[in-house]
Amino acid sequence: MSDLTPTRIAEIRSLAEKATPGPWESDSIKSEGSYGVGDETYEGFNAFKVTDAKGNTLFDTLNSDNGEVHVEYDEDGATAWDEIGRRNIAFTAACNPQTVLALLSRIEELEGERTEAARKMREALGKYCDGRADWLLRCRDGLDSDRRAQRMALERAANEVKLVSEHMQALPLEAESAQPRKAPRDDE
Repeated sequence: MSDLTPTRIAEIRSLAEKATPGPWESDSIKSEGSYGVGDETYEGFNAFKVTDAKGNTLFDTLNSDNGEVHVEYDEDGATAWDEIGRRNIAFTAACNPQTVLALLSRIEELEGERTEAARKMREALGKYCDGRADWLLRCRDGLDSDRRAQRMALERAANEVKLVSEHMQALPLEAESAQPRKAPRDDE
């Protein structure tokens, strides 16, 4: 699930608060597993594990079905390791509960800032639209009564500006209601 609604954030926060506290570390462990094919089959390679702050193993890649053994040769011989396991364990260790809680707090902070910015913008644009509509009506009122077409055009323009202001007021501010919303129609 990729939608980070407030409900989903609360669920993830609850899971992170119940998990083994960080920091977490990644480390290698010896695997007795084999790799290669036919006569080119070898035994033993480095797998990886995540440990807590006390060095206790939280989980490892020893039984992973998604391994990809890489081999490097140097003057001391060959070193083999599960590259996919290494990447996944490094990522998992980086995403320990402390990090997840910090990310969730930052998301909530940014949502609050976005909501406040949207509120201020909506307020400022509303004042601007209201001022423009008033100005258009004053222009209309300043025209002679024999300029009926121009007076009606100014009144229509003022009404359209007011409608923009009303539509803007209908926009959501909260993160949960940030889904696209149908603008109110003129006949509603």
